[in-house]
Amino acid sequence: MMNTEQLNQFRPIPFYFLNSTAPADLTQEAINLAMQQVRAAGYGGIVLFNKPPDGFDKEGYLSDFWFEVTHRFILAARAEQLALWINDGFNYPPGEAGGRILQRNPELQQMRLRPNPDGRLEVVTVPWGFPAFEEPESSRLFIEIVYEEYFRRFQEYFGNGISGFFSDADNRRVDAGTAHKLSGEKFYPWSRNFSAAFANRFGYTLETRLRGLFTGTDQTVLRDYWRLTGELYQQWFRNNFRWCQEHNLKYTFHTSDTGPLEFKDCYRSSAFSEGAPLELLQHADFPGTDHEIAVLDGGTHYDARLFHPAVTLGGGMERSQHPSFYHTATDLRAKYAASAAYLYRRPRVMCEMFAATNWGATYEELRKIATWQILQGVNFIVPHAVHHRLHRSTKFFAPPEFRHSLLRHGLRQFNDWLARCCQAAAQGEYPAEIAVPDPTEQVWQGHSSAPFFRLCDRLNRSGLNYVICDQKHAGQFLHLLDPEQPEQPLPAPGFDFSGGELAAMHRRLPDGSEVLLLGNVWSEQTLRGQLTFKGSSYELELASGEIAILGGPQENYRRPVKALLRRTLDAALPVVWDEPNCIPFEQQLSFRRSSALGLRLLVPAELSAAVFLSGEKLCGGRPERVFADEYVSFALPPECGETHISLNTAASFATPCLLTGDFDLELQTFTDYHCRCMSSYMLDMYAPARAEFTLKPRRQTLDPARGWEVQGQVFYSGKVSYDLGPQEILPGDELWLPAISGIAELEADGRCIGQRIFSPWRFPLGELQGPVHLKLHCYNTMANRLERYAKPSGLLGAPQIVAVAPDC
Repeated sequence: MMNTEQLNQFRPIPFYFLNSTAPADLTQEAINLAMQQVRAAGYGGIVLFNKPPDGFDKEGYLSDFWFEVTHRFILAARAEQLALWINDGFNYPPGEAGGRILQRNPELQQMRLRPNPDGRLEVVTVPWGFPAFEEPESSRLFIEIVYEEYFRRFQEYFGNGISGFFSDADNRRVDAGTAHKLSGEKFYPWSRNFSAAFANRFGYTLETRLRGLFTGTDQTVLRDYWRLTGELYQQWFRNNFRWCQEHNLKYTFHTSDTGPLEFKDCYRSSAFSEGAPLELLQHADFPGTDHEIAVLDGGTHYDARLFHPAVTLGGGMERSQHPSFYHTATDLRAKYAASAAYLYRRPRVMCEMFAATNWGATYEELRKIATWQILQGVNFIVPHAVHHRLHRSTKFFAPPEFRHSLLRHGLRQFNDWLARCCQAAAQGEYPAEIAVPDPTEQVWQGHSSAPFFRLCDRLNRSGLNYVICDQKHAGQFLHLLDPEQPEQPLPAPGFDFSGGELAAMHRRLPDGSEVLLLGNVWSEQTLRGQLTFKGSSYELELASGEIAILGGPQENYRRPVKALLRRTLDAALPVVWDEPNCIPFEQQLSFRRSSALGLRLLVPAELSAAVFLSGEKLCGGRPERVFADEYVSFALPPECGETHISLNTAASFATPCLLTGDFDLELQTFTDYHCRCMSSYMLDMYAPARAEFTLKPRRQTLDPARGWEVQGQVFYSGKVSYDLGPQEILPGDELWLPAISGIAELEADGRCIGQRIFSPWRFPLGELQGPVHLKLHCYNTMANRLERYAKPSGLLGAPQIVAVAPDC
């Protein structure tokens, strides 16, 4: 087994959103406590990340107070032996230094060529993406204003308190917010010195051949033009990397939105917006990528496969789950980053992960995403995100949040799992004899990249190691495969599995032995079968998203078990609710009480002076906090019948009013998805045309075969304790949960005996014998409350006591 110090090097390092400027939130004591909590959660450090509008504004960013707060984080992180990285932008993407570069040189705007059939030179200034990375001055000013100022103030901590800089460099040329301004035109980058640079680089003038560029008929100019636009864009990252190397810091970034897709398939293909990917990725200590949204292929929201999830008040999952969750055929961004690490001998591969999987994300779902990324080569995970304070609008910036939300209850276990898998995926070396040529240059020239994606998908599913390479590295590989030959034979993968399709990674240890990492990536079902590897035979079982490690010091896998069902606990189970139920709303709420229920109304503090209950103004509330937001709580009289609540000013969706109490809610809606009331990064939230709310006394038992979201608790996000009662336990017995959504903890006679955050949902009962009182504590997600739909919650199948054969 690896020792703790070695494992800690592979712990995830999350974006840490600094989303408060309140002095009380930023004292040394408050920051010390926050870093202690980060450490206890199993993280290995943080990426300190300003997050406006709740964090520092442009004037406050890079101010004395900003650096004073940064210094406190340095000291606190050092005290907890946490790595501290600094996001180098005011927010994201970086480059403009909080408006300071605009003040110094407003002429550094992006430019583009407007395409026309005559090939005229028509240059258009682009009113977004300032400053243009194509301009050398943009890089020089950025380093001077940002990096040099950090060096001036914190030189003593470089490499000894500050690990490095992180550039969260999402596409600045074309994005979802600006694409419509192009009216379908391709974005042809330009800059003030582009013409001269082109002539010097290629020996001819571009202006005389623009028609061939715009019509896509001049292969030479297509290749040369897009090569130069990529090189000019990439110089910004190259200069950052060099500066960090010279100043004892590490550097990583991501800027990849897609693989080398054709423009007809993707208007913001990275092939055109970022240039040759392998040349770009060499400019980092840890080549990086980005995975967003709740689907294995995190680039699908950039192209024709766009799926924008939606939910409606109290509704189900019918529009929120991606219909092609397991499709990975065009997701090669992590493979490109891993290939650059292989070609340029970089030790780690970084991935920003889990953004915009939304508040409904469970560890079961997040494991599937992580497994796919890890088996492509990622071994440095930057989770999105941890918030300094969970409050205000930041709650809806590409959620989830891990440390303050219900996910915190399983966070240590999840981070430990990520660290073990990343360490296993980094041990020894990656032996690769197979390479596939990068098709970016051919895509520039108008050729299809579909054969390339098909070949890589075939290799991914074959269990073979391979690398994507460019021309200058092609000669070092024994097998250079041609994507245009789809039937070419492949070498044997070195293992055989009878139970289905597995993703794989081979590692070679210093002693020459091999380790095989396997993942159930493409199946929603558990896979079972016999596997042969290096002359050994294994019986394997892998749940969806599970990783098995065969060989080496971290060997870890599961065998199928033979189990005999002893009894099913299918009767209604007594429950204890950890918190009151709630109904979130913005301005008006009408509801009916079937009995005299006592309720409380929580209103954002700034709106609490004008709240009315059936026409009467409410007074006498008490201060209360919801997450880190300030509220005022009013007690409502216990009455039956109709009640109406109204506010003069509507609350925000992110910080709503809350009606709370011990009630069951019967919700009837009419014309679902009637109007959109909130849009977050990758989720639209709708309201029906009308909704009727009826409140009844809260039930004290639950049917274990159904989630609590369909048993009167549609908006309840929290903990439920199921009382499984005294059970006669024999040696070898286990408690199996056929289905659950969330996190489960098992208590036996008042003692916690285990936690499960993903399948298989099984609890060995160990040496327990005789009558044992079992309780199951379940946590769901924040989706029910914050996104206001019926995300499945808690037990979704009756628990079972099973007897497991002793040899399993």
